[in-house]
Amino acid sequence: MTTTKPAKMSASEKKYAVERIGEVLRVKQAAVYKANEIPAKTLSKKKKYDMIKKGEVPLKPRDSQNNYGHLSDFFDFSKHESVAKRPERCGVLIDRLEKKAAAARDQIMLGDSAEALRLIQELESFNVK
Repeated sequence: MTTTKPAKMSASEKKYAVERIGEVLRVKQAAVYKANEIPAKTLSKKKKYDMIKKGEVPLKPRDSQNNYGHLSDFFDFSKHESVAKRPERCGVLIDRLEKKAAAARDQIMLGDSAEALRLIQELESFNVK
């Protein structure tokens, strides 16, 4: 019975493949954050002025006011504005991506080049949502 040896990569092929995995991983990580991030909610200066004129936002307590001259230093817009947030799901997806990338790198360094190529293609097609 004959068995075929797994195809091996040269040192330069391994270097390229590992760099490619790193590149794909960075692109996919950015895509995960972009696809799953809850965007910030901000108000324009005009809207802030209008809300102040109408009495819709309270004045901050004196001890929490900053003297920088921005409206939000003196008035509390926290019920109307929010910062961008990354849901917990982002961390879960990033962990899965990193595991796939590690498996591909391991296969390049220790295993079969055909299997490594399959793992890289799987990483490239990873669904970021």
